[in-house]
Amino acid sequence: MASAKGKVVVSAEVPEELRDEADERAQLEGRTRAALLARALRFYLAYAPVVNKDELPTPRKGKT
Repeated sequence: MASAKGKVVVSAEVPEELRDEADERAQLEGRTRAALLARALRFYLAYAPVVNKDELPTPRKGKT
């Protein structure tokens, strides 16, 4: 259901640790959890390569 602001609720299960990390980061940045997650999703959609669910992405140099 869309709200008057053109937003919708999206629900997803994530590990508690990830939620806690997101909340800490949001607080550091002065954002709400929702704003942080929307920003992260926009970044992911803009910059992450499309990877089939059965493929493993190629690691970037220097990342483990």
